[in-house]
Amino acid sequence: MVDAVVLAGSPNNGPLKECSPVRHEALIPLGAKTMVEHVVDALLQARQVDRVLIIGPAEDLSGLSFDHRTSMAPSQGGILENIEAGLKILSGAKRILLVTSDIPLLTPQAVDDFLELCGDMAGDLYYPVIEKMV
Repeated sequence: MVDAVVLAGSPNNGPLKECSPVRHEALIPLGAKTMVEHVVDALLQARQVDRVLIIGPAEDLSGLSFDHRTSMAPSQGGILENIEAGLKILSGAKRILLVTSDIPLLTPQAVDDFLELCGDMAGDLYYPVIEKMV
């Protein structure tokens, strides 16, 4: 089993601002859920994910409802600071999956497939690379 850290602190000040005026990209609505809710749901449905920690704007995320396996922590600054905070909070975890909140089409199957491809996870870091078909 792995624990997951969802990075949800990016401000909505890029091209997605045209889609939604919310302050953070993670909170952009897609249907009845926000982007971060879609990501967290996929992680919680994956066979190999135990706990999920969301690092993001605590005041904005507090209005969302998540499973008991999900916890939240406030953003600590940029992406590296948020990764460091997540790793510290989950310091007892043997394996940690880092996921961004801007992939709402993530599926439980994709999460499980990626983790299976990592094999025995003897390496320090695994990063998915997907070939672009032209």
